[in-house]
Amino acid sequence: MTQLISVIVPIYNVAPYLTDCLHSLSAQTYTNFEALLIDDGSTDDSGRICDTWAAVDQRFRVYHRQNQGLSCSRNFGLAQAKGQYCLFLDSDDYLQITALAETRAQMSPQVDVVFYDRLNLTQTQLTPFYHHNYQGLYTPQAMITGLLTRAFNHYATAYLVKTALLRQQRISFPPQQNFEDVATTYKVILAANRIYYLARPLYIYRSRADSISGRMTPLSRQQLQRANLAFAQGIRRSYPNKPLIDQYLMQGCFYLTNKAHDAYMAGELKQAAFFEELKSYQFVLAILLRHYPMAKFRKYRLLSQLMVQRQYGLWRQLWLRVKFGVAHG
Repeated sequence: MTQLISVIVPIYNVAPYLTDCLHSLSAQTYTNFEALLIDDGSTDDSGRICDTWAAVDQRFRVYHRQNQGLSCSRNFGLAQAKGQYCLFLDSDDYLQITALAETRAQMSPQVDVVFYDRLNLTQTQLTPFYHHNYQGLYTPQAMITGLLTRAFNHYATAYLVKTALLRQQRISFPPQQNFEDVATTYKVILAANRIYYLARPLYIYRSRADSISGRMTPLSRQQLQRANLAFAQGIRRSYPNKPLIDQYLMQGCFYLTNKAHDAYMAGELKQAAFFEELKSYQFVLAILLRHYPMAKFRKYRLLSQLMVQRQYGLWRQLWLRVKFGVAHG
């Protein structure tokens, strides 16, 4: 008998996309699954759509709850899961119909997690999310290296995992925190014996301007920064390549300062708020300097890396104003 897979689907106000998602589940060639539909207090037609599907397919179970956010919905779904394996699916995305069968086929007593590729769906086209072929068996350390170099991604929706691993390690998603998968996926990897990477685009990610990743606000930038730091601090003790961790943090800093700069130039962020946000990124440098005592050498080497980016003038002003107390126009 095939083993049960629990597919956990948090749902909030996605009525225009939900039917695609649920249809992709009902059409799976691997039929022994349960779909846990967590309606997180939707105010549109999403709840009714869930009930309609559950009425005709007993594999679909619906839970209507007060709105608590994506992380709480995933955690609740995990607590209800009866399957030997778990997969997280966002309700505005969908799966290829062979996704469960192909990922389950790679599981073994040694393999605890199977990662897979995705396609990016816009209004006009479907394109590969990745342009590489890294298929094969990985140790946790090798997989962490892939996350640090951004060859792989942190998405919670990018893998099938043994349910027992999540429960034994008490892995859950931090409540009320966007980019919660950045602070969680590495824990799944470190707890695994071996990880298989399946270079097959089994997940269809719907790119939406109003999604969490599509709309970067000052709060979401801060949350991404905290998630990056949680990841870096979580692996720093056991991962041997400390400079690679530093590089990851610095690249994250570049990305966030550029996003803040774009918002400032577009008039979405006032100058005072802009500089306050940039100040919050300074502690990334402070964390790195604590790990490398030769402060001045390290400080100016890191600053030189920052200065070759397009935010040179911004960082120069910030450095003078915050570190040396010098007014600079």
